[in-house]
Amino acid sequence: MSLRLPLEGKPSHDRSVNQLMKLSSSYKWNALELRKMHDYKLTCTQCQDPLVNSKDISATTEMPSELWAEMMDFWHCHKPHDTEHHSHHIDTERFSTLKPLNNAIITGSYYFAFRASDTAFKVRMEQDKMYCEGCGTLVGEYDGASGLDKLFKWCVELDGDNYPAHNYVYNSLLDSVNGAATRMVEYVSPKDEKLLLWVFNVGYDYITAEGLHTDAIKLYYTRDPSAIKDAREERGELESIEVPQHAYDSALKYIELQHNHLPSALRSLNESWKLGMLNGRRCIPAADMVHPILRCIGFTVLTVGLIIALFCRESNISSYKDGLQNIIHGQQAPVRATFVSVIEENDLWPIVDSIKQVQDRFNNKFNYDWVFLSRTELSEEFKSQTSSAITGNTKFGLIPERYSDYPEWINSDDAKDAFRAMNENSLIPGDSASIRFDNRYKTGFLHKHDLLLDYEYYWRVDPSIKIHCDIDYDVFQFMKNNDKKFGFAISLHEYQVFVKTLWDTTNAFMKENPQYTHENNMMKFISDDNGDTYNLCYFWSNFEIASLDFWRDEAYSKYFDHLDKAGGFFFERWSEGPIHSLAVSLLLDKSQVHIFQDVGYYHVPFTTCPIDSQFRTEHKCSCDPKSDFTFRGFSCGKKYFEANDLEKPVDWEAYTDRPFEGTAH
Repeated sequence: MSLRLPLEGKPSHDRSVNQLMKLSSSYKWNALELRKMHDYKLTCTQCQDPLVNSKDISATTEMPSELWAEMMDFWHCHKPHDTEHHSHHIDTERFSTLKPLNNAIITGSYYFAFRASDTAFKVRMEQDKMYCEGCGTLVGEYDGASGLDKLFKWCVELDGDNYPAHNYVYNSLLDSVNGAATRMVEYVSPKDEKLLLWVFNVGYDYITAEGLHTDAIKLYYTRDPSAIKDAREERGELESIEVPQHAYDSALKYIELQHNHLPSALRSLNESWKLGMLNGRRCIPAADMVHPILRCIGFTVLTVGLIIALFCRESNISSYKDGLQNIIHGQQAPVRATFVSVIEENDLWPIVDSIKQVQDRFNNKFNYDWVFLSRTELSEEFKSQTSSAITGNTKFGLIPERYSDYPEWINSDDAKDAFRAMNENSLIPGDSASIRFDNRYKTGFLHKHDLLLDYEYYWRVDPSIKIHCDIDYDVFQFMKNNDKKFGFAISLHEYQVFVKTLWDTTNAFMKENPQYTHENNMMKFISDDNGDTYNLCYFWSNFEIASLDFWRDEAYSKYFDHLDKAGGFFFERWSEGPIHSLAVSLLLDKSQVHIFQDVGYYHVPFTTCPIDSQFRTEHKCSCDPKSDFTFRGFSCGKKYFEANDLEKPVDWEAYTDRPFEGTAH
């Protein structure tokens, strides 16, 4: 985050008439907005059939504020006559029940209200539920409390524009805060999931890499049952609101996304309560906040001055000193990225060594999170020792048990026979089922773990690695700014016995799905004969800095599914290194792959070390360039440079004389 300054920070108890009127009229797709459009259609998000056509609508009006009775009473008591008889008791019965006219729409914060039986609306009602006439999708409901048929805004598109479902929670939370001075609200999903929101500010403006967010709600949130129980006992009663599942999921995802944008030191109140933001307005993109001329010439002193003047009113500037320094020095907001380690309890001290290497050389400056995944629950000592060494947040998760077993299409007896045969016919151990379960998980499922879903990039770190050089730039920001999807440090050859049929299986998939092969691919890295055979080159997977979205995309997902069904993880010993490498080489533009020559990396038995002596001095590298593996015989570094038409380092040939003498990776 380059600059996160609260702009106005209006008190959450501000219930002035002006504020209420602003809140009641500022939501998306209000009556004024629709009337200005004149000609529009509301279409079902599923089938795109029109549910409402403006040409058939007789009138469009605004739903009164949730405080309409109180406001009317307020107005009544301030009339210039008869005030002596006024009572502060609000008698809502003296106000007429709100009902829409024939073929008319009343716009609310998260719905359109109308009489579903009118001819203008292409919906049908069944047991108080509203469905699209065309496809039968649930799009709304009858609200018994108000007596209105309500079409949910997130179930329709307005001339191609959509309505984020989290706005439902945003607007209902505003109603609670401003209507009853409630600061803590519990949201309950149809699955009985509970999300407790504790409001601190309403009308909060802040900046992320995405742009300017206005009128947000600054809040703490928790899903911890014990924290929710404590809050209920302390307050005696909590306001509880039941919300549709889609709205609950959308709000939670949005709040956690904004939480991950925050500096690590500000993200949590304690173990249970986390800081987040909830917004119901469109984010103003960063590119739209600066005049095009200024964008062309970069940020000037004047620009910085204007930004500070604009965004610092009613702010405590000292609290955001780091953010100001970042923008003044041209730094950008951190990418949503994390380190990932797949480990077990006995890896504690080797992984602590790795953490120290990464922290000292890189992460003490950038404070990225670290996710640990294991097959069994880690001890409190493990969690304490690792967390205390990391400047970002630490997260611990379990690998689901189903990935420690054979998939249903694999005969376990046949697989075990294949293990034994490989072990008898090879110098390399091949009879381990656990290795195969591990390889399969890292190849096809690691990137889908719940703890990684909010991240864009990851850097994989194994136990007992070393980082030889200081890394003074943000590698994740570099990847994102330059549209890099995959980064590596070491490339080498796989053992042929492990991947006998991998290339044929890959070729079969590519022939069936030619649309996935990128025209500017890196075939020359993985094949010496234009694809007839596989030359066994691959990127060593214990160092990967990569886009999680790439692994989640359709192309890679289908490629993995094809390989998984073929059985090579069990009948041979396919692993994530060669498979990731084949996918990267065939599915990506080769310009999206990057070799990190400047890191200086070690994983037994190989080392990379920058050849340039001046670079090593400037970056305090602690390695001998004579040990650099990049251009040695068993390495595929030379092949990578040639496949990408890259210029090799000066004097690179001096580091090619030692053939590989190591053992199996």
